[in-house]
Amino acid sequence: MSFEGGELVLGFRMAPVALALSKHRIIHACNDAFATLFRREVEMLTGRSLAQIYPCVDDFAAVVDRWMAPLRERGLFADERFMKRSDGEIFWCRVAGQTLTPADPLALAVWSFTELPTPVHLDGALSRRERDVACHVARGRTSKEIAKLLGLSPRTVEGHRLRLMRKLQVRNAAELNALVEARLV
Repeated sequence: MSFEGGELVLGFRMAPVALALSKHRIIHACNDAFATLFRREVEMLTGRSLAQIYPCVDDFAAVVDRWMAPLRERGLFADERFMKRSDGEIFWCRVAGQTLTPADPLALAVWSFTELPTPVHLDGALSRRERDVACHVARGRTSKEIAKLLGLSPRTVEGHRLRLMRKLQVRNAAELNALVEARLV
């Protein structure tokens, strides 16, 4: 069975799973399911950095260290993490990637994204802002750092941390960090 070039392009575009082809972490192509998942138009995603779908630039920068060894060794990488839609909503996602250039893993790679239910200990009655804060807590950020990233006051972030601690039934910030980090990192 052989396919014409147009059929392959149509198949990629209409695939029922969110797919993106990246060149050096820039979206070279993406399909309609990817655009729908991240609530953007394909044209608004293509040619732009994958950083736009991460909760913050620091998360985007940090994840590459975790990707490189598996991509070089096996050509594949997969994990679960928070991602961000264009309207700022943070959601739990399974990300799987395969490099097409093993010598330079990020030169050309294909990625799939699948929205997952938020892990039970992070779900329940967590508000969108509490999820944002939990994501940053998992990265070891202080309330002051989180406040700056989210455009909030440090006192507001502390309030969100306290509510997270109550909802997740932990006694202190160290337990909160450990619980969230164990699941997100």
